[in-house]
Amino acid sequence: MIADDADALAVTFHRMMRAVLAAERPGADTLGRTIELARDWGTGPAADARLADALRRLHGEPDEAPATPESARGAAIGTFAANARRSREGEITPAEFHEIMDDDGGPTRG
Repeated sequence: MIADDADALAVTFHRMMRAVLAAERPGADTLGRTIELARDWGTGPAADARLADALRRLHGEPDEAPATPESARGAAIGTFAANARRSREGEITPAEFHEIMDDDGGPTRG
């Protein structure tokens, strides 16, 4: 039930976000476009950060900056998972996946 203008605005915004996400093509920057859409609707910096975090989780993307060694490990796992999802969905080829994930710092397995 829409009780007032604020509720109507929220419903309109959610419909616009869903339309943007539904029209996403592989490799499209839907996250960036959705954040820009939210900014156009007058959110503040704190709300921008919360929205970006929620959309990052929705898209399976890693956090921006790990704060501790444990979160660095989690970020690495998140990066791997996000790239594995992209490979599985055909956004990137297996060769691109291996190129992205190759850190050139570890031992090579044969």
